[in-house]
Parts: sequence; C-alpha cells; structure tokens
Amino acid sequence: SVTFTVGVEGTFIVTATGVPTPAIALDGDLPDGVSFTAHGDGTATLSGTPAASTGGVYALAFTASNGVLPDANQMFTLTVYQSPQAGVVLRPDHMVQAQPGKVLTFTHVLTNTGNIIDTFDLNIAGWGVLLTSTPLTLTPDATATVQVEIAVPVDATGGTVNTTVITATSRLDSAVFATVQNVVTVQGEDHFFVFLPLVLRNN
Repeated sequence: SVTFTVGVEGTFIVTATGVPTPAIALDGDLPDGVSFTAHGDGTATLSGTPAASTGGVYALAFTASNGVLPDANQMFTLTVYQSPQAGVVLRPDHMVQAQPGKVLTFTHVLTNTGNIIDTFDLNIAGWGVLLTSTPLTLTPDATATVQVEIAVPVDATGGTVNTTVITATSRLDSAVFATVQNVVTVQGEDHFFVFLPLVLRNN
C-alpha cells in the first residue's frame, strides 16, 4: 500500500518478475490526477497529483501475466490524504421596511463548504432572536436552514434602521466564519389629512 497527499505529486513503482517478462495491468478506480502506466518491462508506475476533494481509500488490484498460468494477482490500497479544511457560506441577506410592533421572520441557508464534518456556532446581534437551535453539525456540502425572528419595537421611530447580523463560526477553525444581515427600516406612521370647504358669507 502507499499514501499520496492531495495537491502533492506522488510516485509508486510496481515490479513483477518472471520468464517471459510479465505485463502488469491495473484493476480499480484511481483518484483524479493520478494515473497508471505500464512500461512493458515488468514495471509499472502509479503517479500524479491527487486533485482536491479526492481524499479517501482506493482498493486496487495488480495483475502480472506472461502467458504462463496462473497469473499473479496482488491486492493494493492507495490512500489519499487530505488535510481538514473548514469552509462555510451563509445567505441570503434581507432588507425590508416594517411598521413599529411588526414581527418578521427571515430564513437563511447555511452550507458547509469544507471537506470535513464540522460544527458551526450561531450568534446574533440586533433586534433578532434565533429560532434555529445552535450549534449545527453538517457533513461536507450539506445545508441547514437558519431562521431568525425580528420584532420591531412598538416605540421605534420612523426612519430608524436596524441591522441584525447572524454569524456562523466553524469549530474546526474559528478563523472561518460567515455572516448574513437582515436590515429593517422602520416606517413612519401614516398621516391622513381632511380638507373641508371654506364657505365665506357676506353679512
């Protein structure tokens, strides 16, 4: 068996002996970026640079044959190591207008864009209250719904702008986080004017 690393070039030489000189064949799937080359002289090479997101264990089998039975078979394991990498996306932002006393609900989508299972802590600042339990644990590329409820204060004056910010932070790497904003502008009270006809009398 041999271990390659994502993003790093690796080489492994396979050798078979016999008379006549055996040819070597490979059975099994290789990660992107890695190839198998038979040289026709009793040797073959696994080589290349494993592509991103190809970490894992690959079960392979080599067969050496020269026309003299039986063929020689060798099971082989290629392990591709990929260092853990955190990533997170939180979207979308929202921007609305609302009257004092209005209760609003906003929905966001959290995505684990890293290459490993990660747990994300949610924090909120502003008028909002999280409706989603925190933390959230997600596998790579998995998503979760994040909801927040914002109650506009009944005494908020028209024109007031409040920005509620939600932050999702990776526990794998605290330097990795994503934010989303819910911007609420308070509407002023509606004013109605009644115009009465003016009647002039001459006495």
